[in-house]
Amino acid sequence: MDNSFISPVANPSGNRGNGLSGKFVLVIIGLVVAVLLAAGLLLISGGSDPTEKLDATNAKLTELQLILENGEQNAKSGDVRKINTDARILLVNDIALMSEVSLAAGADGSTQAPAIDEEEDPLLERLNTAAVNGQFDEVYVPELIETYEDTILLLASLERDTSNAAIKSAALTTRKHAETITLQLQALVI
Repeated sequence: MDNSFISPVANPSGNRGNGLSGKFVLVIIGLVVAVLLAAGLLLISGGSDPTEKLDATNAKLTELQLILENGEQNAKSGDVRKINTDARILLVNDIALMSEVSLAAGADGSTQAPAIDEEEDPLLERLNTAAVNGQFDEVYVPELIETYEDTILLLASLERDTSNAAIKSAALTTRKHAETITLQLQALVI
């Protein structure tokens, strides 16, 4: 009998090739492709074009400016007038800052007032009605808080979703200003 052939079952420590089966190699290649695909998707989504969010942010800041102008004309309480004045000063600087980074990023950068018809805009209509009824401050402060909270969410989203350091910094600065004014307004309501 020829002893040169030993069954692999009888010799479990025998040579089995290089140790990498075809299926194992395919799994490794599949994992590498999946990781590269995921990394590519992250780069695409993380480095997405921020121009739409910048334009939306600029429009929101301009809307806020119109509301603050209405408050300057109609606010009665000294506290509300002071906060309104502080908010307008901060907002002028924030609009300039956001416009600058928007233009640098290729966005519209427009700080032109959106086409808001004061007679048709529900918020401005409520504020005007409240002014006529002598309840401006009572309506204005909660509405302004809500508008600032919406602005803060938009700025936080912009800050989180962009990889541009200048945009992040401008959004952070503007968000902190908005949070400061919001806290002052909330103190009036409590």
